[in-house]
Amino acid sequence: MNREGETKDMFFRKMLSALFPKRYHPYWKLRRLIETATNGVVLSGPFQGLSLPPKETFDAYYPKILGTYELELHAIVKEIISSDFAAVINIGAAEGYYACGFAAAIPSVQVTAFEAVVRGRYLLQGTVDRNGLSGRVIVKGFCDSDELDICLSAARGSVLVVCDAEGYEYELLDPERVMRLGRAAILVEVHDFAMDGLSELLKQRFSKSHIIEEVHPGPRRREDFPIKVARMRWIPDRYFNSFTSDNRPQDNFWLWMLPSQMHSLAAG
Repeated sequence: MNREGETKDMFFRKMLSALFPKRYHPYWKLRRLIETATNGVVLSGPFQGLSLPPKETFDAYYPKILGTYELELHAIVKEIISSDFAAVINIGAAEGYYACGFAAAIPSVQVTAFEAVVRGRYLLQGTVDRNGLSGRVIVKGFCDSDELDICLSAARGSVLVVCDAEGYEYELLDPERVMRLGRAAILVEVHDFAMDGLSELLKQRFSKSHIIEEVHPGPRRREDFPIKVARMRWIPDRYFNSFTSDNRPQDNFWLWMLPSQMHSLAAG
């Protein structure tokens, strides 16, 4: 667009803003609807009913509060919940969506939640307290291989490791250094942008001990928006999708790695 075109475009944007105040804009109408309907509590999905911190304090608030965050993993998360794991180790727990979500959904589970960032730990502890999960979710700081091994050795029964470590999974998820990983179920978000071929390396490490499934991000649809209001039918799909989407790049995906013996029991 040339300078003249940019000037005209800006003029029309300003004119539309003047004619249609912010409260009438589709984005703001949907945002008000979401905040009224949710009131800080996850509206749908496997963690429905989980209370979250205020929206200004952490990332991906709207997909999390709507229950559409990482929608591609919902079938796996439901499988995990029904499997009744004894322990969950969450590395990179952030504000506690998964750590507290699993603790709330599996009444008997003990969760150890690692978050290296001080502000993240503050939010995480707040989510623990807000949902009455003190004593069942233990909040810790940085997780290294030794700390992970200690947690795995202390667990009694089946263990799930949930890892979102921004590339540090290369160091942590190594069964030669942490042998007990060979018996743990692992759900890891892989970050190939941090290291070329990282996902292939992880698959190679666990290929003999685990059944491995790749899960890739997909687009959101209007039908994913969990609040059904007839008067909103005029709003274009892109506005609904902007609230339900994680805006995740295609090279940022997950590996669901289930120990072979656990997979055999589930299949049987």
